[in-house]
Amino acid sequence: MSHTRLIGALVLGIGLARVAANAASMDDHAIRGLERAWNQAELHHDVKAVDELLADTFVRVDNRGRLVNKAQYLKEIGSNFTQSLEIVHEDITVQMYGDMAIVVSTYHVRGSRNGKAFLERGRFIDTWVRLADRWRCVANQETMVQQNAVLRNN
Repeated sequence: MSHTRLIGALVLGIGLARVAANAASMDDHAIRGLERAWNQAELHHDVKAVDELLADTFVRVDNRGRLVNKAQYLKEIGSNFTQSLEIVHEDITVQMYGDMAIVVSTYHVRGSRNGKAFLERGRFIDTWVRLADRWRCVANQETMVQQNAVLRNN
């Protein structure tokens, strides 16, 4: 390969790497936005909004170890048994793998369940897949770290 072709190939390779890095950055930003939208939808019991975020094959292992499908999860979101006042994700990381993203984060939820105040802290992993040009969550797993922590009157 001639010197000119080698330089051309290197320049092209660097350009393609930059385009790929830009796309991954945009996807990372999009996934973080979808996670925030999911929190807001849960806070407001917005079943339609949550439904749009999840693949039809969505499966969840909740923080009590129960296996829950999409229909069961949407029913839980729509119920008034749990009233969340705050859902916060911290230390969120997004790892991109082409048309798949893995989100790992800690969370805390403050609210009331069956009329009793609660605070839960835990970790979760969400698996997002680009399906028909839209990101959809296909799996969620939560692990409880602390439940019913002492609540302060704020």
